[in-house]
Amino acid sequence: MIEVTITCKECGSGINVHPNAHASEVVCQICQTPAKVNFTKELESGVVKDCPVCGRKDFYKQKD
Repeated sequence: MIEVTITCKECGSGINVHPNAHASEVVCQICQTPAKVNFTKELESGVVKDCPVCGRKDFYKQKD
């Protein structure tokens, strides 16, 4: 299962989540600020094509 790290726009903390196509937002565990996300079925299955926050195609992808 893929894990996505989103940067909180309020406090800068990392929000680590496993994509779920039914989710429309995630909440920072540090400052409780919600962030809108667009997780697709492809991203949920591990295929990364664009950023789930801003939709851009240039992003950082890391393999473990």
